[in-house]
Amino acid sequence: MEEFSDTEQKELLIEGDDSLHTILLVEDNEELLQILNSLFSPTYRVLLARNGKEGLEKARAERPDIIVSDVMMPEMSGTEMCLKIKK
Repeated sequence: MEEFSDTEQKELLIEGDDSLHTILLVEDNEELLQILNSLFSPTYRVLLARNGKEGLEKARAERPDIIVSDVMMPEMSGTEMCLKIKK
């Protein structure tokens, strides 16, 4: 099996699929949100939300492939957001 460097793998992912998978990150801690964004952005199309209410709006509008959420946040908790998405 042929091995590729990390850069070559990322290029293959991007060239092989014009539509990257989308991830929604929901986190009220700005520093952690930016760290997660920097980790996921090379591989995914990243959407950011700073609370559950904003996360719910973006989830409904953008239909991401996966959502990574904090639990305790202002305005709406991650648990409440998930329950509303499932309805």
